[in-house]
Amino acid sequence: MSCHKQITGAIKRKSRGAIELKPDDADAYVNRSIAKKAKGDLDGAIADSTKAIELRRHGAEPKAHFELAKVVTVNSNAAIAVPTRPAEPKPPVAEVNTRPDTAIADKSVSAPAVTNFNQAIKPNPQDAEAYVNRGVAELAKRDLDAAIADFTKAIELNPDSAEAYVNRGVAKLAKGAPDGAVADFNKALELKPDDAIGHYFMAFCYANGEGVKKDAAEAVKLYRQAAEQNLAQAQWRLGLCYYRGEGVARNAVEAYAWFSMASVTVAEAARNRDLVQKELSPQQLKEAQRRTKELQSEIKPRFNL
Repeated sequence: MSCHKQITGAIKRKSRGAIELKPDDADAYVNRSIAKKAKGDLDGAIADSTKAIELRRHGAEPKAHFELAKVVTVNSNAAIAVPTRPAEPKPPVAEVNTRPDTAIADKSVSAPAVTNFNQAIKPNPQDAEAYVNRGVAELAKRDLDAAIADFTKAIELNPDSAEAYVNRGVAKLAKGAPDGAVADFNKALELKPDDAIGHYFMAFCYANGEGVKKDAAEAVKLYRQAAEQNLAQAQWRLGLCYYRGEGVARNAVEAYAWFSMASVTVAEAARNRDLVQKELSPQQLKEAQRRTKELQSEIKPRFNL
């Protein structure tokens, strides 16, 4: 058993005992919520955080609101989604729009998240992370101006927040301000050179000429940096580049391998992999499956899903 599992298990057992002894202990519900979220029981985590808020114990309520907002945002199955349009007859792999969809959560889910982050900010208006989290929820609602304002406030409070810069860049890109977006992505990467999200969106900008001169080879390089950090959307995009021969020599075997890596969380990648498989000879398929295992052995041990 991993140390993380042992710790979360201990927290959950301790919280359960505390709740049994004192059913109105809001802190115990908050702690059990954290443990449930770590184990993947998001519905249970939301229920416990909600219960903590209902109890309204002095000093525990802001934390409960903060935990609930984080859980609700995670429960939306967050992903860097880029909408697809119908594929042309050839090639069979789906085409994509040049404008990224910044939907991190469904509007019906993100609304309560914004409300709870509001409650989290009230007692501590100098908490930069709270502004970032509320901005992400606002981004999910497509409330881009509010999101940009919150990310900007977070940067004022913490100028070294790469997360605030990269998220503000996403909001600016969605708003149709690619120059400002690129400036923010570059600043995020300056602060955090291994930021997978920053690499992903800079790759997207180079692939589509958004705020920079279109450069397919540079896009592949940046997609690869994010893909090697186990970012599924980057793995899918890299697979598309290999399939189409954009910025790199066309290689259906390599495309299959990267689509396979991304297929765990990106449904479109699974469909693309299945389409590519139909083009491969038995020998090519065997090689593609071997390459997939190779990538899994190289990437997953470093970045556990």
